[in-house]
Amino acid sequence: HRLQEGGKGLSGGQKRRLALARAVLRRPAILLMDEPTEGMQEELGRAVLSAVFAALPDTAIVFATHRKTEEGLAHRVINLASADDVTSDRGAITNPI
Repeated sequence: HRLQEGGKGLSGGQKRRLALARAVLRRPAILLMDEPTEGMQEELGRAVLSAVFAALPDTAIVFATHRKTEEGLAHRVINLASADDVTSDRGAITNPI
């Protein structure tokens, strides 16, 4: 594959990894991600997210995912299908929204 202008030549997963690398280099105070591992195999996606969390220990990271395996990386999980279903490393949260 040949990398071309505008990211042509990259797969969807490669584009996402590049975007995540750029975000890590910026060291944001807050990082919002929507399906950050879409297009990646599940094991690779979890490894990439783990690396992002490790590289940004002081960053508040919020991400949306459909992958149950990635929920284990979060300190708090909000199920948008039922906003009452919230878990946290600090115990149950009542009416989070």
